Amino acid sequence: MFSDKIMPFLNKIDSKDFFKKMSNKNNIKLLYISDSLGLSIKNHRGISNYSLSLVKMIKSLGVEITLLVERIEGYGFPKEKYSDMGLFSKIINSSDVSEIYRYFTNNTYDFSWDLRELAFSSSILDNELYLNKSSFDYLDRRNRIIDNTEGSQDLYPDRGKHLKEFNSFLWMDYIYSDAPAFCKNNLSPIKVDASNFDYVIMDAPHYVEVENIDRNNVFSVIHDVIPITDPTWSWDWRTMFAQKIKASFLSSGNYIFVSQFTEREFSFVFEDLHKKNNSNTEYTKIS
Repeated sequence: MFSDKIMPFLNKIDSKDFFKKMSNKNNIKLLYISDSLGLSIKNHRGISNYSLSLVKMIKSLGVEITLLVERIEGYGFPKEKYSDMGLFSKIINSSDVSEIYRYFTNNTYDFSWDLRELAFSSSILDNELYLNKSSFDYLDRRNRIIDNTEGSQDLYPDRGKHLKEFNSFLWMDYIYSDAPAFCKNNLSPIKVDASNFDYVIMDAPHYVEVENIDRNNVFSVIHDVIPITDPTWSWDWRTMFAQKIKASFLSSGNYIFVSQFTEREFSFVFEDLHKKNNSNTEYTKIS
């Protein structure tokens, strides 16, 4: 039964009411946050297989799923072209979908601990206190929802073929690749507006602040704590992982541990967070 697999992710929701809505297909909208699926990565990790299986199961219930996808410079219309959509809205939407596929086909994520130079004015860079302590976000972080209309593309490249599973995309500037630099420089998590969605799932810890949605409708998946416990990892990776855990904790009302072992490891390494956690915890496996 599908409900036996998916219920641990949704146990904060009254099961009868939730599955009644699902069966009636009342356009439940879910935002899926995943750098494994929303970032152009050359070699996918096991998390991507886990996440894609979960997406397919939720989609089979009739849920409309939107993937948070990274946008980088060189892809999509210039910002000023979006100001007057008019009769060309469908053309722009189809073009944006094509640009997303082009991004996954042609681009490979380039990891960096450095802040993007073009995003900061010299006055901001000169003010170290402001840079490290204030609530900061890029002024030009564009985001828009794009309908992933079936049949809008002449062809679907093999790379990025998982994108066909999603009803739409939330296309947002540097949403995933800015995270390492933001964590390293102790900047605030990147804000993600979830006001258009009923639920949010983060398939791993992410350095985002999910806002404009009930925290009880946000679910975060914890796979392991390897960046903390593995002696081969460097301090900056450990710092980033801890920052992502903290950010996910503040945004989510539900922790999903992939196993009881993961939960025990988490409770040991992040003892304070675990004690303070009033959210729901469950263990699940996607097969």
